[in-house]
Amino acid sequence: LIPNAFVTPPFAYAPFVGASTLHSEILAATKRRDQVAVMKYLGTWIEFLMHHGTESGTSAWLTPMPPHVVDCTPCNLLLTNSGLHPIDQEWMYTERLTLGSLILRYLTPYAALPAATRLFDVPDQHLGREIETIRRVLAKLELVPDDQAYQDYVFLHDQITHAVFPDKNEYTNEFLSLSLI
Repeated sequence: LIPNAFVTPPFAYAPFVGASTLHSEILAATKRRDQVAVMKYLGTWIEFLMHHGTESGTSAWLTPMPPHVVDCTPCNLLLTNSGLHPIDQEWMYTERLTLGSLILRYLTPYAALPAATRLFDVPDQHLGREIETIRRVLAKLELVPDDQAYQDYVFLHDQITHAVFPDKNEYTNEFLSLSLI
């Protein structure tokens, strides 16, 4: 049973597009320790999202996003010569969706990758290395974390987890209970 916050759009015909995902390009650049390329790819993605924003928020983080972009993470975007091309758009999210929550939706698992923490020079013994990695990525992107967007993300994460694992009682993990600020 899908929570009320999610609606599955009708499936539409989509032509085949031969390209790699933005995520695979980010991972390849991360593994070869090319921080400039990673930041370029992340910037391209954020510009793509901002182009789809419904209006300006009080900060970039709080820019409201339309329901259909909830799945527009680098994992679901093909990098083509003409720009980013969305694929696998299986969800629409009808609750509050902000640019910041979408950025954190991708950066949270990305920051858990050992190659990502190394790329951003976060020591392995650092207790909050994932949070510190996210902070460093955001600083490079010149984005200031916003506590409201973080709370929106935690709520979004819980909704997604509940939709995928409806029998799970507790959704938010310890990592998400930390604050970025």
